[in-house]
Amino acid sequence: EFLDAVGKEGIVKLDYNLSNNQLTIEITDNGSGIPEELKKKIFDLYFTTKNEGTGIGLSVAQKIISEHNGTIEVFSEPNKSTKFKITLPQS
Repeated sequence: EFLDAVGKEGIVKLDYNLSNNQLTIEITDNGSGIPEELKKKIFDLYFTTKNEGTGIGLSVAQKIISEHNGTIEVFSEPNKSTKFKITLPQS
């Protein structure tokens, strides 16, 4: 849930671009960011920092994107923002 990352006053921005037979989707928030030591783990199956989380969301998303010959990357600055960039080839 987005509110976990940004709080009630946070902003989540969705941008997309289709160019050179490639779809790029960027999801950016102004939340607390992801510490560097956790960025390496966020796509691991069952990894979560939430008490009630299952830790499967990003792992499943990465697998689906990969099966469509795409990529997902994360860019994050602690206490500033996080951006997920998804790139998919156009069929």
